[in-house]
Amino acid sequence: MSSDRPINHSVNFPDHSGQRDRVSQLLLTVIHREIESRLNQALHHRIYPRTMDRKNQFMDMEIPWAIHQNKGDRPELNLSEYTNIEAVFAHQEIQGRLGICGVPGSGKTTLILKLAQGLVNQAMYNPESPLPILLDVSSWQNNQQAIAPWIISILQLKYHLDRQTAKQLLKPHQVILLCDGLDELDESTKNKFISKFNQFLLDYWSGKIVIVGGTTPHLMQLSIVNIETYIELLPLTNNSVYRYLFQSDCEYLWEAIQSDADLIQIAQIPLFLNLIILSATEINLREWQLGKNRAEKLSYLWDAYIRNGLKCQGYFSHTSKDDGDKNLVRWFAWLAQKSLKHHQPEFSDLANIWLENPLDKIAFSLIIGLIYGLISGVIFWLIFSGSFGFIFGATLGAIVGAIAGNFMSYLIPPKPAFHFSKDTLIIATVGTLLSAVICGVIAGSIFWPILGQDSGLIYGSLFAVNGGLIFALVTLFTGGFSSTESQLIYQLQGGDRTPKEWLKNLFPYCTISLPMGIFWLWILWVLQGKIFLGWQLLIGGIIIGGLLAIVLGGLAEIHQFSLHLTLWFKGYIPWNYRQLLNYGKSCLFLHRVKGISGGNQRSYSAVAYRFIHPLFCQHLAQKTILHKRS
Repeated sequence: MSSDRPINHSVNFPDHSGQRDRVSQLLLTVIHREIESRLNQALHHRIYPRTMDRKNQFMDMEIPWAIHQNKGDRPELNLSEYTNIEAVFAHQEIQGRLGICGVPGSGKTTLILKLAQGLVNQAMYNPESPLPILLDVSSWQNNQQAIAPWIISILQLKYHLDRQTAKQLLKPHQVILLCDGLDELDESTKNKFISKFNQFLLDYWSGKIVIVGGTTPHLMQLSIVNIETYIELLPLTNNSVYRYLFQSDCEYLWEAIQSDADLIQIAQIPLFLNLIILSATEINLREWQLGKNRAEKLSYLWDAYIRNGLKCQGYFSHTSKDDGDKNLVRWFAWLAQKSLKHHQPEFSDLANIWLENPLDKIAFSLIIGLIYGLISGVIFWLIFSGSFGFIFGATLGAIVGAIAGNFMSYLIPPKPAFHFSKDTLIIATVGTLLSAVICGVIAGSIFWPILGQDSGLIYGSLFAVNGGLIFALVTLFTGGFSSTESQLIYQLQGGDRTPKEWLKNLFPYCTISLPMGIFWLWILWVLQGKIFLGWQLLIGGIIIGGLLAIVLGGLAEIHQFSLHLTLWFKGYIPWNYRQLLNYGKSCLFLHRVKGISGGNQRSYSAVAYRFIHPLFCQHLAQKTILHKRS
């Protein structure tokens, strides 16, 4: 069996705008990019036949499978004619409910990705087809959480959908749920998840669904309700192993592998066979065979794969290779530990929950407090002048910043400010004008009797403008000028957050905060009876407005910088964290998944990273970490 097909890199889908709404179209494009980027980085894409052009061809591995069905009173299905996963899933007797089983490394995730690829292709040309949604079960953290709310939260974090859109999307006719990663849960958590999953299938979900996990179909059929057909991925035959080694110029390994019962069992698993070929130059056959059991020999293979990956050039230029390799392994091992412990198969931005040591949390809070203390100190110094203003402002800002630092990940605006949509722009503009009118009327009614008609009109107008600006600033910060549609467009256009993107995000805040800074500085100086020149007011107001824009528009960046500084100082990550992630992709330790956000918190990143396989993540996590900064 093989379901490989040429991979389509294009995201220019047929125009079905009259039949599928705009948000669904954009979401389909994002899902397409996610699936293609994961499939394109499969390990077998880095293995080339000896007779082929490396730019255009890669090795094709035919993985055998068997189909098992809990038939009941129905006749046995004849599925032998079907040669790919899409055809099996489309069979009318299966009713869109399928399980995939096999030992770890047998190709279950690749198979479900190929199914997702086929379902995306169907949705591209048929607007009535539901969208395939990839769900990683290993991210299920709360043992008491129901499945439907969990899926909604995943849709919100992964694709930046608002809750209402995510809730409306979770309908049987709208999506096909593709659940992977059941094997990564420990036994206790797995049993709790299956209990919740069965309740979800019985009480809530009547649509199509695929679940991946388990080593044998018999156990899965006994555990999960309403899914009667399972595909079991089988080990490769010895002939297939030899042919694959021969075609990839590694046939010299065959004699040692076939003479060792443990090694032949390892080589019959597709993942490990790919590792053998990719790491062939780092394998000492005699040392490999000295392993006492299969686990030791598998650990040796993973270590050989790591050594091979570290031969990739481009990270360290100022230190010896041995020291550099030790640091890299230490950093990747730390990431693997966090990924496993916090159920984050996909990650990108740094997360608060990665600070587990109380001293690390204190250091993070102090850094946040220092940043906001300096900003607040400058603002109060401009307003009140003298050292008292700076000291008071710095103290107040440090206290508020240190407290808020613990909740910073929840305070980050849901969407970047600079992606506006027409509808939300109209609504926010109307709200801003109404707010301006209300503030103007209130201020005018107060100042008119006190200062007279002319002064009352002037002050009323000024407060009207300021009231509108405050409403606009709050709306901007809470994502009111943006929308799910504009956020999906941002994900398709974006990638890692660059300084240019950060400055672009600050611009809308500056257009509002700069006139506000000038206005409030003028009011406060007038109340103090201070004598000032116009240029002093202008410069002071611009500084205050700019700092306010940084506080609000740069909240995500301040949060990430503070986390980065804390973790770097402790030696958990290098100074250039993004470079480490990209290097991990280059040396085939990580996959870079485009179009989605990774982690369990709000993020503006439109790219996520994940280890090439959970088994690799587990192997790395066992590496000893010395907490020191290089």
